[in-house]
Amino acid sequence: MSDVVKDIGRGFVRSSVIWLVSAGFVVILSCVCIFLPLWLVTSQEMPIWILILSLVLYMGTLFGGAGGIVYTIYNRRKRMLDMAFQPLGLEGKVYQLFFRQYHGEYKGKTLSIYFYRGPVLEIELDTSLDTRFSFSQTVDNRLADLVGSEALDIKDVDLESVRITGLDRDWIRKLLAQEGVVENILSLTGQPANFTARTLYLRPGKLVLSSALNPKLFKFDLPAEDVLRWVDDLLMLLAAVESLPRPTATAEKTVLEKTAERMRQSSSSMWKWIGLAVGVSLICLVCVFVVSYLVVTVF
Repeated sequence: MSDVVKDIGRGFVRSSVIWLVSAGFVVILSCVCIFLPLWLVTSQEMPIWILILSLVLYMGTLFGGAGGIVYTIYNRRKRMLDMAFQPLGLEGKVYQLFFRQYHGEYKGKTLSIYFYRGPVLEIELDTSLDTRFSFSQTVDNRLADLVGSEALDIKDVDLESVRITGLDRDWIRKLLAQEGVVENILSLTGQPANFTARTLYLRPGKLVLSSALNPKLFKFDLPAEDVLRWVDDLLMLLAAVESLPRPTATAEKTVLEKTAERMRQSSSSMWKWIGLAVGVSLICLVCVFVVSYLVVTVF
């Protein structure tokens, strides 16, 4: 079984454990704070304020506890990522509500980094090139063939483990013939200690190193020295890519790529979503109270 499949399984186990623990907590809390007080009020003729207080306690524990856990996890992740990326001189902000993105200039190049659920880490460098290629040591050849991604046959013993695809094959061969490029690609696509799947690819306007899947069940770390090495290696490859004559086989951004870029640029503030969640929670609290009161007084 490949490491990628194992890590997907770990991710499923991790999510299942979290959901089961959360569901068990909600069930127990509901029995104690809703069904028991409701039975006491309807069957034992206890005063209605017991039900009201229990509902307030239920909502406060449920949403306050959940909010506290999310806030703690978010801040812990934020501190870890800031320590890894801010030494590069990048500015960090919220991405996809609970995750992070970083932008800035590094050694004269526009650098963007995105970290989101998976975990997935994408390091992007801007470029004026408008072609495509990809290098990966973790993509199964049979799977790539199924989606119509034909590999480029390179007679280099060092690249036997790397699957190479691209539009301009002659241009890619010239790139690989440059001194140090093969070693650079092997370093970038190799498996680090904190990720399992890695893909290095060029798309119109961006050179991207994408890392995904955590080989550990719960623990995850991202040392700043690893990030610095990956970014420097990516810069070295970009310099080699841009030193060549422009490729003859070019491409344009797909509709999906344009949509993804627009969504990233218009990423909403986390506090807007938190405010929405608080508002919905208050509405739910009022609805639960009204329904409970009707059950007690009418039925």
